[in-house]
Amino acid sequence: MQTQLSQEAVGGSSDTIVAAEPTIEDRFAAFGNEQAEEEKKPDDPLDDAPAPDDIDPELLTSEAEAEVAAEPPIAPPVSWTAEEKAEFADLPRALQETLTRRETEREKFVQTKAQEAKAIQQKVERTAAERIAQAQDANLQTLAALLPEIPEKPAHKYRTQNPAAWDEAMDAYESAVAQHRYVQQVAQKVHTERQAAETAAARDEAAQNEAVLREKLPEYFGEKGPELERELRSTAQFLGYTEEQLAHVDANDVLAMKKVSELKAKADKYDTLMARQMQSVRDAKILPKVSRPGVPLGKGAIAGERYQADRQAMRAGDREAGIRLFSGL
Repeated sequence: MQTQLSQEAVGGSSDTIVAAEPTIEDRFAAFGNEQAEEEKKPDDPLDDAPAPDDIDPELLTSEAEAEVAAEPPIAPPVSWTAEEKAEFADLPRALQETLTRRETEREKFVQTKAQEAKAIQQKVERTAAERIAQAQDANLQTLAALLPEIPEKPAHKYRTQNPAAWDEAMDAYESAVAQHRYVQQVAQKVHTERQAAETAAARDEAAQNEAVLREKLPEYFGEKGPELERELRSTAQFLGYTEEQLAHVDANDVLAMKKVSELKAKADKYDTLMARQMQSVRDAKILPKVSRPGVPLGKGAIAGERYQADRQAMRAGDREAGIRLFSGL
């Protein structure tokens, strides 16, 4: 296709000049220039920022050191020696964090295993004490069964009549009394030792339970401790614990009560939510009261009948009824 230029365009010459058609390359070049002009944006202030290769490495190092210096120092493990703590201070912070984390995990592992070993030891000691107590009770019963009956003490007036018989009767009496007295002393000693052992075992068990609770339920010893204790007691009574059983609960019982208490709270919330939903369903099923002829209607009944009438009209295609219904009129 060729384009003819008018005479005025070429300085008044009468000759017709034919302009050449732009080539494909010219069109693409023009299109590229237009796109570049459209996509050109205002100067970005970041364009003047130095390239990464132009940044001074010493400046980066100083900034990193300043950031690290702003962070609080990491304390070395308590169980380390003074020399080891001094070396710890010279280590890179990342290595310090790793060592601290691993040392904390190790301490926690050791404490857990120590508590488990202590619990096993206490269990073994309780079992041994129970067996020893059973053996002692059996021995005392055997001794009591073998004791002779205490004969009647001979009267002193018969001493002059038959001294030999009186001496023999007195010896039998005193021997029987001494044997009974010895067995009573042994039983009292066993009872005293058993009470002391039970007191020590109860003290150790209480300390062990406290250690477990401080680790797994620290809030039990905080400001909310009394409130939490009342909550757990209520949960235990709900489960059927008696007052005597509550007086001898251990750490496992307390942790189990805490878990049940949390589950019970969630169940109560769920029941409350479901009750509200069911109440909404029941309210939706309540039909409006039908008025009887000749009986004046109240405002509520009139509004209810108007609402039902608008619903029916809206279903039938009445647009104004739908507007009134949704606008609350």
